[in-house]
Amino acid sequence: MKRVILLCTVFLMLFTTTAYSTNSQNIEVEKQLGETNTELLLELGYTQFDIDTFGEANSTARTITNKSISGIDLKKYAQLGYTKTQIEEFGTRDIEYLKNLEGELIAVDKKYMKIESGKVSEITKEEYDQSTQEYSNLAVVCDAADVCSDTEPSPNWLTLTTTISKVQNPRPQQYLVQHNFAWTKKPYYTFKDAFGVAHHVSMSPVQDSEYFKYTADEYYSRNPIIGLGPWHANGTKDTWYMSANDKTGGMGFEFDLYNDFAQLINGKVKKWENHRGTMAYRVIRNNSTFTSADFSGHYIHTEQSFTGSIGLDISGTGSFSISANITKSPATQTGVTFNY
Repeated sequence: MKRVILLCTVFLMLFTTTAYSTNSQNIEVEKQLGETNTELLLELGYTQFDIDTFGEANSTARTITNKSISGIDLKKYAQLGYTKTQIEEFGTRDIEYLKNLEGELIAVDKKYMKIESGKVSEITKEEYDQSTQEYSNLAVVCDAADVCSDTEPSPNWLTLTTTISKVQNPRPQQYLVQHNFAWTKKPYYTFKDAFGVAHHVSMSPVQDSEYFKYTADEYYSRNPIIGLGPWHANGTKDTWYMSANDKTGGMGFEFDLYNDFAQLINGKVKKWENHRGTMAYRVIRNNSTFTSADFSGHYIHTEQSFTGSIGLDISGTGSFSISANITKSPATQTGVTFNY
């Protein structure tokens, strides 16, 4: 009898130790995943305070100016790859598109670029912050009381950001791809540009899941001398594209940049600043033999006018081009990889 009790005691101790060890391993794995997700959110521009207060109903006023976005929604949109700046500019169509989506952010890549005399060079975040801060100190949009020149010195700066989120619930598993660009100031050339994402051969887009929103801030002046203020803010202008120009090996859009009015129209001269855009679409894995996938984000800025389509062609990760024989400045591509 004593032997049976002893054996039972030993078995119980082993079981408890094993269970504790397994629990500890699970906790450690969850912790590592949590830390990785936090790092991605920090890369998107969220602060540790933002992350700590995600989901709190009263955290909205402290983290974002758009009061129609609750703290719970802020967490949802952040996990879908959207920055606070993007969320602040959400309208009805943005919210409707994301209405039934929940997910977890699993990949982020952001590139910073300097564009000068048609040459694109990648720079660090520190160099970008310093350069754009120096520019913002010089380039002031005049208010109604001022008259000043609108001449904007070269160079320009551009950022590209690509994010991937694992969408909850749908089967087969879906992934939300989100890609955005932002010019520091208005591009020198305002013709037709190409913007989009190329994806791995193991991915297929979910039908009709794509959209692209192009936005810029509008200003007007009644001064007949072109290029002079005073300038008056007149809200923002959005153009939505709900069908991509190419879906062969990714998702890409051609779009016309807003042109400044070079003459008085209805007594006003207009210009657009802070050009930016966001596109998104969902994908599924089409081949179970693949265990990982990658995406590349792109932007091609053209420097010549071209009538009709510029011939966007996407054939897979890293492959994003236009067939039009015109001068262009392809941006440094982003790149993200994840395991299924």
